[in-house]
Amino acid sequence: MAESPEDKPDIIFLVKEYVGTRIELFKLSAIEKATGIGSSAATGAFIAFMLLFALIFGSAALGYYLGDVTGSNAMGFGIVTLIYFLLGLIMIFIKSSVEKKLVDIMIKSIFNKKK
Repeated sequence: MAESPEDKPDIIFLVKEYVGTRIELFKLSAIEKATGIGSSAATGAFIAFMLLFALIFGSAALGYYLGDVTGSNAMGFGIVTLIYFLLGLIMIFIKSSVEKKLVDIMIKSIFNKKK
């Protein structure tokens, strides 16, 4: 069946409409991803901020407690410092494996489609 010249404008119109719809879908998908990443970053930053405060005050409390136990605040805070120093050394040795796991988690969270 041969197409008549009247059918071509309809096809062109449909193709333009399809392309416009696909562009709009891409924009909406990008906005959805960006807002998801933004909200995740904001809540993650808040959680990290709260955990940082807990770590700081917990470290101070541990330092004073160990100071009471040893009879010297300097010794108590020195022990806490030594604990953090050892944790830092351990982190240096396991850095690459932790980085790989974090990258995997981030990639999964970015490409995870929640529907």
